[in-house]
Amino acid sequence: MAFNYHYHEVVNTIGDLFTQIFKGLASRFATEISIINKQYPCEPFEFVEPA
Repeated sequence: MAFNYHYHEVVNTIGDLFTQIFKGLASRFATEISIINKQYPCEPFEFVEPA
C-alpha cells in the first residue's frame, strides 16, 4: 500500500482500521464480553466515528 499525498492518509487509514477492529470485536464476541462484564463490570468501550 502506498500513501501518495500526505501523512494524514496514514492517520485516517489507521483510524479506520481501529474503528473496524473495535466494531468487529463488539459484534463477534458479544457473549464473551457480557460474561466477563458480569464478573468485572465496566462501561462499554467508546470511540469516535469517524476516527
